[in-house]
Amino acid sequence: MSIFTGRPEKNGMDEAYYWKVGEDKAKFIRDVSPTTHGFTWSPNSQYFLITEKLGDGAISRIVNVDFLTEEAFKIKSISTPVWSTDSRFVAYGFENHDYGESWGSLEVYELGQTQAEYIWKGMNYLYKVDSWDEAGNIGYTEINDKN
Repeated sequence: MSIFTGRPEKNGMDEAYYWKVGEDKAKFIRDVSPTTHGFTWSPNSQYFLITEKLGDGAISRIVNVDFLTEEAFKIKSISTPVWSTDSRFVAYGFENHDYGESWGSLEVYELGQTQAEYIWKGMNYLYKVDSWDEAGNIGYTEINDKN
């Protein structure tokens, strides 16, 4: 995976390329913001996340390596999502402000779906996903949003 720095003709956007071992040249994936957090490979190496800064959080897109296409669903989260060990899901924490209250949630997105599913949500707490083990346990840090 390579990122080439901003180009004046692209209003400062960077470009992301994928160069597979044994191929003659890199393939253009898409333009990315200069505040890109990075790329996270799925355990089966068939997908990767491109995670970019979005306000205080992040927005991630899932790219299929074989076709270099993106999932339609865009993941908005407080940090970089974490892959399940079978590469079918990503888990992440999300923050929402309804009527002035802060709500944090732990969500899971299954590849190919149109939306994520809540695991749970709580008022004045944020959930930062740290890991996802072979047994299906999602490790996370609970953060009191009021402190």
